[in-house]
Amino acid sequence: MSEEFEDKKRFINLVKRIKGGVFAMNVDNALFGMRNPKMVMTLVQPAPEDSNDKYLSAKFYLGVPDIVKISDSIMRQKPVSEQPVMLFQGYQGSYNNKKARMEARVMKITAKVVNRNGQKSVFYSFSIENCAGVQTQVKNGAGQSVPGVVKPATGANAQTFAKNSFGASRDEAIYIATMMKMELQAWRTAVNTEMLFYPNRYRLHGHNTASQPPTASASA
Repeated sequence: MSEEFEDKKRFINLVKRIKGGVFAMNVDNALFGMRNPKMVMTLVQPAPEDSNDKYLSAKFYLGVPDIVKISDSIMRQKPVSEQPVMLFQGYQGSYNNKKARMEARVMKITAKVVNRNGQKSVFYSFSIENCAGVQTQVKNGAGQSVPGVVKPATGANAQTFAKNSFGASRDEAIYIATMMKMELQAWRTAVNTEMLFYPNRYRLHGHNTASQPPTASASA
């Protein structure tokens, strides 16, 4: 994914050192000034030994519905089982011109109870997987078939290219959810205030001060 946003602010920066390797989660606020506002979550981890890079990073672009779902799922659901519970699953993708292939990105957030030395706690896993993708087709309002979200290929065509993961405790997950919710509320307040003073900007064409990212996304 190549799109970048000039007007963005990093508000989450979690870094952990595990067995000598550095794992990080960054979340950038790219909500302001965008017609289709986003937050950008980036997961960073050590690259495989056969790679020329020191670190492997993966990004996922979260729309407002995704942000609300993630925040609410973490805040309201507290797992009671050692079996992982899926809190969020989203899809994105695009055609990789350099590698001449369709690629899908799958973001998952799961939570489970872990028992360490007799102490039970909740463990959260954030992951972004880059894999072989398939372009889906959807019907638009005019009944025409148009490109939809890119989903992972299945069966013999399934292939995983890379996977980034970041583990978090219950307190860390609550912090992530709370910060995302606060940034979203700040954006909503700013947009509502601007609509009050400049209603003509929104009456016909919406908030058109910047273009939206070209790729589709979907969450489950």
